[in-house]
Amino acid sequence: MASLLDTDEVENFDERVEENDWHVYPLDLRGLAREHGREIMRNTAGVAATAALIGMDTEVFEELMADTMGEEMLETNVEVLEEAHAEVSEMEFTHDLEVPTGSHDEEQVLLNGSHSVAYGAIDEGCRFIAGYPMTPWTDVFTMYVFTPRTQQRVQPEIVKSSRCPGRLA
Repeated sequence: MASLLDTDEVENFDERVEENDWHVYPLDLRGLAREHGREIMRNTAGVAATAALIGMDTEVFEELMADTMGEEMLETNVEVLEEAHAEVSEMEFTHDLEVPTGSHDEEQVLLNGSHSVAYGAIDEGCRFIAGYPMTPWTDVFTMYVFTPRTQQRVQPEIVKSSRCPGRLA
């Protein structure tokens, strides 16, 4: 398992690390972001930490940020990106995660978990999904609506749950 998390929010963190054989790399994403002015930049620090953990440089992320951020915001985010990457790069890794290398005959796409679930469901012919908006399922719904199928929006949870058994038949 690989994950970035705020250890203060995990009950019995030390016991769970040992019990689950987690590889832990201490980095205060929130604190690093606060040092540069905005706590939300912990996401930038998280991207940099992940890149460092898998041996990837930050150039591609800097290019993406340059395309979407104003100069002042870009400069601060790049500072956070570089600092987090440097800090994690100095750590001793106990995992074997790395970016795959090699060549492919077909174009390759990197997907997040939600998009993988949506595409997998579509590929297998799924015609109905149910979930609650504004949760991790939101991305699945978003991907799902861009492909042709029967769509039906149902708001109340009781009505939603009553739709599921009929669709399973």
